[in-house]
Amino acid sequence: LTIYGVRILLQRELPDGMVALPVICLGCYGLTAQLMLEPWREEKAWAKGFTRLFPAAFPIFSVLLFVALYQRIGEYGFTSERYLALAIAVWITVSSLVLLVRRTANPAFVPALLALAAMISAIGPLNLRAVCLKSQSTELLSLLSQRSPENEARIASVLQYIAFNYDRATVEKIIGPLDLKG
Repeated sequence: LTIYGVRILLQRELPDGMVALPVICLGCYGLTAQLMLEPWREEKAWAKGFTRLFPAAFPIFSVLLFVALYQRIGEYGFTSERYLALAIAVWITVSSLVLLVRRTANPAFVPALLALAAMISAIGPLNLRAVCLKSQSTELLSLLSQRSPENEARIASVLQYIAFNYDRATVEKIIGPLDLKG
């Protein structure tokens, strides 16, 4: 990931969709290892080394992850995948920072923080469905207001996303009644 990050910095261009997954996997595996190594942290040098290195290293990689998510969400809006990637990125980064600052923190806060992120994603005004629908509706209306042959594919893509993840009534609320007879 370090070499990948340096390559991105040198080229000053993010590859399409290939940043979030490796960083999120590193974070999830790293946090899991961190929690599993907790009992041996004081006894084994290698466990102590990992539990000190991971919380310090991951926030550096998370910068790359947040930049990639910011760019994709800015260009195309929130989708379920981007929303979940952002929620997981925040969870891993906050957990890593807490482990870095408070080495004696109770490891139970990591799954508790994940449960909190899951609750926010499922209920309330910031839930996944509401945020994604609002974002994609705004994106669709913006594209429709500047309709041109160049953005027809994006309009179709946004409509397809909304139709697949919501229902016909939702699409009709955004763009008006659909005439499917002709």
